[in-house]
Amino acid sequence: MKTILILFMLGFLSLFGCSKKVADEQVTSKVAEALCGKMKECSTPTGLDGETCANTLKSSLLVPLEKNGKKGKVTAKELDACVKEIKSQDCSAFGGPNPPGSCAFFKG
Repeated sequence: MKTILILFMLGFLSLFGCSKKVADEQVTSKVAEALCGKMKECSTPTGLDGETCANTLKSSLLVPLEKNGKKGKVTAKELDACVKEIKSQDCSAFGGPNPPGSCAFFKG
């Protein structure tokens, strides 16, 4: 009985841990880093270092986040899925017109 109670509590905590909201700065920072890394991988060098690229994108990513009503509402699970999908895209898909589906919180 004690084991069942402990397992139930762990499951309950993990369920709510996955829906924890992430600070907007962390959302834009992580996505900007992933995008800049993918741009570096998929294109010729632009002369921008990774930090400059990420800083430029971070501030611009706040606009669609707010416009879509997701400012302050993105969960850790959503963020992780978005970053993972960006990193896993091949270069032809990355350069295409359709953004990653798991990054829907940026669509306005």
